[in-house]
Amino acid sequence: MKIFLGNSPWYPLKDNNGNNIEKCNTKFWGVRAGSRWPHYQHYEPNLGRSLYIPFPHFLAESASILENSGFDVLLVDGVAEGMSREDFLGKISSFNPELIVFEVSTPSIQYDLEIAKTAKEHVPDAKTVFCGAHTPMFKPDFLKENEIVDFVMVGEYEQTIKELAISLKEEKTLAFCKGLIYKGAQLPAFTGYRQLLENLDDLPRPAYHFLPMSNYFDNPWCMPSPSAQLWTSRGCPFNCIFCAWPAIMYEDGTPNSTRKYRTKSVSRVAEEVKWLVDNFKIKSYYFDDDTVNVGNKRMIELGEALIKNKLHTIPWGMMARADLMDENLLVKLKEAGMHAVKYGVESGVQSIVDRSNKNLNLNKVKKVIEITRKLDIKMHLTFIFGLPGETLETIDKTIQFALDSEPDTVQFSICTPFPGTPSYEEYREKGWLIEDSWDSFNGNYKSVIRTEFLTPEDLERSLEKAYEKWGAYHKRKHPELYRQPEIGTRQKIKNKIKDLFD
Repeated sequence: MKIFLGNSPWYPLKDNNGNNIEKCNTKFWGVRAGSRWPHYQHYEPNLGRSLYIPFPHFLAESASILENSGFDVLLVDGVAEGMSREDFLGKISSFNPELIVFEVSTPSIQYDLEIAKTAKEHVPDAKTVFCGAHTPMFKPDFLKENEIVDFVMVGEYEQTIKELAISLKEEKTLAFCKGLIYKGAQLPAFTGYRQLLENLDDLPRPAYHFLPMSNYFDNPWCMPSPSAQLWTSRGCPFNCIFCAWPAIMYEDGTPNSTRKYRTKSVSRVAEEVKWLVDNFKIKSYYFDDDTVNVGNKRMIELGEALIKNKLHTIPWGMMARADLMDENLLVKLKEAGMHAVKYGVESGVQSIVDRSNKNLNLNKVKKVIEITRKLDIKMHLTFIFGLPGETLETIDKTIQFALDSEPDTVQFSICTPFPGTPSYEEYREKGWLIEDSWDSFNGNYKSVIRTEFLTPEDLERSLEKAYEKWGAYHKRKHPELYRQPEIGTRQKIKNKIKDLFD
């Protein structure tokens, strides 16, 4: 049985004049599989893709599991390859699979449906499977409304796709394949949630051999390339209202499952890093978990494992919570090779942080930021505008917090309440959602929300203001470190993206 797994190239279907785009000649490029924040980016012609390219962990591990189960598999990451739609569809057609799996997302869903429809025209006998972080497709009515899709896999799907493939091959009933929505005799049926995988060490090594490993890039700190992305854990014990993946991908129908935190053994993590160094000659790596640094003892052990395996000479970074760090841990991690860290701060105002259920003490954050800077560990901070309680004054305080923290890089974004998150339910109930088109759920340039105090235009202007102030700060403070895009260029990009959807 042949199974195709794909992360299709994603770019606007129409240009600014409303003309259909037949080839990849647009200036914007979407990232989806592997990204907790699917969105459009600026297309880099010299690279043939966008700059930030996340690694498609779920797809790559699914491909490996299927191969180990004896299936004929092809995994294609059209985003990382910089493919046109035609080339991507050509891969499907020439492989001629019986099962086609697409990882989809909320802002790309209409595009994903169009790709699935065209793929079906190329391979009419193939069954189509959707998976990924888009909760509206987890309702059986989705299959009734979109006949081009035959199956939807809910949440973590590596084991689901294996069981689905075996059931189809052996012509067994699908009723016992947990985590699956399928077209039953009369109506689409949901088989129930699949229990979350307990032991992450049971997962095979991702199917790297299918993928353009030198193209994956999440490296805002000038670490050397090629740079790999890895997971040491899944899930997050915290409950931020805006965070999509824990709420969507790690739901198994049991109480607090979305907050369940599971880890790989530190020996397994060190082995994976060493394998990538030996086989792909990576020169840096990034731990891209929802939250890496849960458990001080575990993190100390990870640092020691990296040192023991002589991996501490290779610079690395990670996504972390500042309040889970202390000086002793930061010293150990730097000794183990940690070059950089990302901290999600979200707001510089404690009341805004509290209302987002982040359970983060900003006073401790300030102290850890100071220690991180003192140790000369590169630092990236992320902030969100438009959380409940936000005003123009609180945004100004957040911008000032960012500047006072003196990070090396920063990200400002507008809150995008993805369906399936607590923020989506809250904003919808309060009438703060101003868009009903999933295409607009981006957060990079366009606001799909208002708040009790702010209009969408307020939020978009505030985002522009934040980057203006940040650009001026960097030009003055660190001109030798990073080239900042011209503010006018960012405004032009923003306007063009808005034109695509207005």
